Amino acid sequence: MMITVKPVDVYDKEGNLTHIEFIDVTEDKFHFQSMWDPRDEQTAENRKTFREWSVLMAKQLGFDVLL
Repeated sequence: MMITVKPVDVYDKEGNLTHIEFIDVTEDKFHFQSMWDPRDEQTAENRKTFREWSVLMAKQLGFDVLL
């Protein structure tokens, strides 16, 4: 049975994206996170690319991702 997760953006106090947590939608349980590379500039395009990559990784790990 495939686990469905939802991605949740996590920001630091300066408003920079630090990581994305993937939470089970039925059990509200944390499964994994993808970490932002602090060397990458915090632009809208970079954040979009990071979110897309994170979702792709979740799917490759066998999760269904609720967007």
